[in-house]
Amino acid sequence: MKTSKQHKAYKAIKEMLKDPDTIRNVSISESDIARKLQMSRTPIRKALQKLSDEGLIFSKDHLGMMIKRPSFTDLKECCETRLAMETFILGKICPNLSSEDLSRLQNIMESQALAVEHENHSLFGDTDREFHRSFFRVFGNRFMLEVYENIKDKLAGTDMEAYRIPGKLPFIYEEHINILDALRSRNSEKAIRALGIHLGNFKNKYFRFPDPTIYPPASSAVENFSEYMV
Repeated sequence: MKTSKQHKAYKAIKEMLKDPDTIRNVSISESDIARKLQMSRTPIRKALQKLSDEGLIFSKDHLGMMIKRPSFTDLKECCETRLAMETFILGKICPNLSSEDLSRLQNIMESQALAVEHENHSLFGDTDREFHRSFFRVFGNRFMLEVYENIKDKLAGTDMEAYRIPGKLPFIYEEHINILDALRSRNSEKAIRALGIHLGNFKNKYFRFPDPTIYPPASSAVENFSEYMV
C-alpha cells in the first residue's frame, strides 16, 4: 500500500510540474501537496525524493524543495541530443516502416488534430510525445528511448508554455504532418530534413533563445547533422 501511495504521489506531482503556473511558483510545499492529494506526508516525501533523484526538483537551504527550471544550456543540450538521436533513427527506420507503423502514426496525428481543434494543450502534449516516441519504439533501442523520455520530463513545463503561444499548435501539427508524409513516401532524406526543421524551430522559436546568432536557423541545423542522413 505504501508503495502504491508513493507511486500515485509521484505521478500526480509529475503532472503538476507540467503546468506553467506551477513552474512560476518554484517552491514546493510538502504539506500543500499532501493536503491536495489527501495523503500523509511520508509517501509525498518519498515521491519528492525520487523526483529529486531524477533532476526535476532540488533541495535548497531554508526554502525546501524547488522546481528545477531548464537553463539556457539545458534547452540547448536537450535539443541537440534529440536532433542527433532522432535524425539517426529516422534514417534507419524510414525504408522499413510497416503499414502498421504508419497507421499508428496516422492515428496519433488524428488525435493531435482534435487537440488543435479544441485547443487542448494537455492532449496535444501527449500526442506530441507519442509521435516522437514511436520512432524510438520502432527502432528498438531502449537506452535511447529512456534518454528521450528523460528529456521530455525535464522540459514538460517548458513544452506546455510553448503550446500556449497563440498559433503554435497548428504550426507544430503541420510540421508533424510533413514528417509523416515523408515517411509514407519512404524518403529518408526528406523525412530527416523535415524533422530537422521541426526540431530547429522548436529550439530557435518555441523557447525563444535570446541570441539567434549562437544557434543557426533550422536549415543549417540539418546540415550540421548531415552525417546522420546515411
